Formats: sequence, structure tokens, C-alpha cells
Amino acid sequence: MSLPAPKDGGSDTLSALSALFEKHARVAGTLQPDAPFLHRLLAGAQNISNVRNSFRGIARLNRFMDDAQLTLGVCFGANDAEKEWTLQSLAAHIDDKKSNPAAQKTLTKKRLKQARQYLLDGMVKAVLFLSLPLGVFMWHAFDGGMGRGIGLAVAALPALAVLWFCLGEIRLYTRLLKALNP
Repeated sequence: MSLPAPKDGGSDTLSALSALFEKHARVAGTLQPDAPFLHRLLAGAQNISNVRNSFRGIARLNRFMDDAQLTLGVCFGANDAEKEWTLQSLAAHIDDKKSNPAAQKTLTKKRLKQARQYLLDGMVKAVLFLSLPLGVFMWHAFDGGMGRGIGLAVAALPALAVLWFCLGEIRLYTRLLKALNP
């Protein structure tokens, strides 16, 4: 996927973004700087909605956006992954965000605080509303030690999934905050 020379004379952000996208894209071809491109993260997707409606697509989109944040030193807003970007518009958005480093640090701190709060809230909700009822059900559904042990292990999975997701978010924003603080 080679990128044609941009009309505005060139941009480091545009070329870095193009290189990042090449790592994550599943559809080969020439990227047009003024055409939507995020749907190329998933083979067969026609638009960003197709990507967002698939587990594999959303995982690829999130990895690309996280990689772009860490590599380019910018913190995206909550809705930035929802938009149908062109390479030029996303590069301009990134350049605009990078022009205010204080706002980037503040946004990153806010997102880190939210991730920590999600960890606390998510673990409480997962244990109280998923793991505990599932554990009680499994305990009574199985006779014998081995069945109950497996049932309790399965009951712990929702809490472990919340823990894994939230710790990943905390790690991301901690690394981004370190990158933004020289």
C-alpha cells in the first residue's frame, strides 16, 4: 500500500499514519489520502460500521488507534474511533491535537482516571452480578469436587475478562502519559 504524494506538500504525520496503517490493514491496495480508509482493517468491510460490528474488526480498529496514540504521541477522544476518517483528515486532527500539549496531558490523565474507575466499578459489577450468581449456580449444578472446581473456575471468567481489559487500558494511558511528559 503505497501512499501517493499529498497535494499539500507533505506531512510527517500523514506518512507516519500511513506506515502505521500498513501494519494493521488486511486489505492491500493504494491508499488515497482523501478517501475513507479505516474499513480496510477488515477484509470485506465496506465502511466503518462493518468494522465496528465485528469482534475482529473492533479489535483491529482499537489496536490501530492505540498504536497511533502511542506512536504519534496524541490522546484521542472517546468518539474519535467512531468517525469515518480519511488519511488527510485524521492526520490534520492529530496535528491539531498535538498543537496543544497541555490539553493532551490533561485528556490523558482524565482517560487514565476513567480507566482506573472502570476497573473498580467493573470488578464490583462483574463479581456481584456475573461471577457470584454463576458460581452459586455451578456449585449447585455439579456434584463432586472436580465439577464444582471447574464450575467455579468458569464463574471467575467474567471478572478476569474485566480485569484484563481495564488493566490494558490503564497500561496504555500510563505509557501515553509517560510519552507526553518529556
